[in-house]
Amino acid sequence: MKPILPSISSTFAISVYHFITYDIEHHKDEVKPTTWFVVHGNLGNIKGVIVVDRYLQQKLNEQNFYYYWLVYFLLLCLIAAGIVYYYNTRHDLQKMLVVGCKKNEFIPYYQPIMSLDDKLQGVEVLVRWKLSDGSLLLPAYFIEVAEQMEVINEITITLVKKVQADFRRYSSNYNRKVFCAFNLTAQQIENKSFINLLILTLKKEENFVPSFEITERQHFNNLALAKANIRRLQEQGYQVKLDDAGTGYGGFSYFMDFNLDGVKIDKMFIDVIGVDDVKVEVLNSIIMMAKRLGIDIVAEGVETQQQVDFLRKHNIDYIQGYYYSKPVPFKDLNFDN
Repeated sequence: MKPILPSISSTFAISVYHFITYDIEHHKDEVKPTTWFVVHGNLGNIKGVIVVDRYLQQKLNEQNFYYYWLVYFLLLCLIAAGIVYYYNTRHDLQKMLVVGCKKNEFIPYYQPIMSLDDKLQGVEVLVRWKLSDGSLLLPAYFIEVAEQMEVINEITITLVKKVQADFRRYSSNYNRKVFCAFNLTAQQIENKSFINLLILTLKKEENFVPSFEITERQHFNNLALAKANIRRLQEQGYQVKLDDAGTGYGGFSYFMDFNLDGVKIDKMFIDVIGVDDVKVEVLNSIIMMAKRLGIDIVAEGVETQQQVDFLRKHNIDYIQGYYYSKPVPFKDLNFDN
């Protein structure tokens, strides 16, 4: 298998491979086509296969450049179709996000964050898009586009207000305060007006302790402004932690730039527990670094008893994952733990 066209490294990544799967002389009477070109793309989930029949295959074997150009043309048509599909779909999603905000369709789900003695200490707020037919869309379907639009700010403030309403409505369900972690993007952290609105919205909140997690899907453009806004949040008494540490743009350089209060260990590092003794040393290094910095450690994506035992042995602070609970509506949270 050998590439006959260069890969395009851009918004649309495509690779084309050349396969010789049949010998024409040995299959003269067969009508089977031969797959010569396979196209893989990550644009709009486009995947295509160009099948070349025996006649065209023979012409290609004869180095007939006219037929080579025909195949190239078909490939270009496939790429063009992928680009059109991608941008049309993206544009439609952008319009749907704006309409969804106007219709108040974004709602919070909560995933418990537990202490080592299995007591509920906090929750992470995770967005869900509740469509008019009652179905729920997970963030994977829309969050990347939302984060590239101003609409992410409106979604975040909407979630904060709905979380406040949930805690007021179900105040009889719990007898102690827990912390509530909201995700913020790099652009939101750099947006002074947004941070002002966030602080104003949470002012005098008494039913839960707000905290924030910085996601690494986007990089900071203005470290000085980001640092100042993080400090403002901390001055209000809110903790700021690094989410998915080591998997995005910032990595552990964030600990050199910001005075963070904690780190959340990504599931990819938790998955190696009991599976790969070499890779688990990376996890040990993350835990050791966080302890030396004196910051909180949250392990997310925990699914097995073996992982829980390992984390308890290493005396981390909090555990989050399906081992305890999937994300649920507020009314399904168990505050008795």
